[in-house]
Amino acid sequence: MRETSRVDGRPSFQWYPDAWLAEEGLRLSSLAARGLWIEMLQIMFRSPERGVLRKQNSSKYSSKDLAKVVATDEQTIVSLLAELEKNGVYSTTGDDLIYCRRMVREERLRQTRISAGRVGGMHSKGKAKRKQKYPPPSPSPSSSSSPSPSFTEETPPLPPPLSGGEPAPPETAPAGAGDDNISPAEFLTAWNSTIPWSRIYKMTAKRKVALRQRAADSVWRANWRKALTLVAESRFCQGENDRGWRANADWFLRPDTVIQQIERAENAGRTLAGQDEIAEYEVAAKETER
Repeated sequence: MRETSRVDGRPSFQWYPDAWLAEEGLRLSSLAARGLWIEMLQIMFRSPERGVLRKQNSSKYSSKDLAKVVATDEQTIVSLLAELEKNGVYSTTGDDLIYCRRMVREERLRQTRISAGRVGGMHSKGKAKRKQKYPPPSPSPSSSSSPSPSFTEETPPLPPPLSGGEPAPPETAPAGAGDDNISPAEFLTAWNSTIPWSRIYKMTAKRKVALRQRAADSVWRANWRKALTLVAESRFCQGENDRGWRANADWFLRPDTVIQQIERAENAGRTLAGQDEIAEYEVAAKETER
């Protein structure tokens, strides 16, 4: 296999035509300047520090070096770089290294998700080892038909595994436990502090009913905040899709939304929306628009 100089071996990155056409700084820049910026994006994607204009030996690109790479003269490069900087297209570090804000941000998010996935995997392995080391007690033959009341009350059932293994029996919570565990005010505050693009101003009667129904499930209660974070980090949920759809609270309170977010993160470990994920979001968007 041919070796690659890219950070993670990925051959491509996502392109957002709407964002490109809507960026004011780029619209104010000349065609030549925009063409230079596209060339720089390719170089920064292959950079040892993704999103930063560095050579493969991590040294800084000079205007002379950049002129050689794009096959033009240095004076033209200096003029075009000044135009791009004036229009706020790129930023620079304290060492005057040019970088693409979006590419750097997305790379940091990718690394964060990778780290979170490793921690989650270690946590799952640890739980599996503990279950093997401390298996639940087997009921005696005399009590197999009618378990001891104290055992059923003091030992709640284990939640169904989120990845691998045989599914455990579905859990139920006592009637009325939803509001006791997650109040409408708590959900409203958590949502508005995490999802800035779709703030809610009132927990309507419909939303309260949906919250009470979701909170009756112990798995939902244990994972809804994590799912909320996953939604906040999803570019697709932020509206970067061909329909301009954005995640909202009514969609989040649908029966399967939370568990789908958790399963997708744990099972696939993806950082970008796949075709099946896009299809699921489009169906959800149509339902919430009705």
